[in-house]
Amino acid sequence: NMFREIDIFGSPVSSGKFRITKIVRNPDATITLTWNSNPAGGATYKVLYNPDFSVPISQWGDDNDGVPTQGETTTYTTTSSYPETRMFFAILRN
Repeated sequence: NMFREIDIFGSPVSSGKFRITKIVRNPDATITLTWNSNPAGGATYKVLYNPDFSVPISQWGDDNDGVPTQGETTTYTTTSSYPETRMFFAILRN
């Protein structure tokens, strides 16, 4: 199932604009996120989440703070299930 609404934000990386390009809710309510990433070895990303976009990002939950780059794009499936009907995600480069 695809989410009906996706809010995307981020910061630029060397390969162009940083952007979540795909988000899928899996049958077990985990979320698979794909974003364009920096292919440089050693680059890692933090996956944050929150159901309320108005909460400062410094207070968002941390699903994983060490997702390694997979090259030009990175795909990650969350470690937790998110049964909520609305959830925001942010990907930050460490």
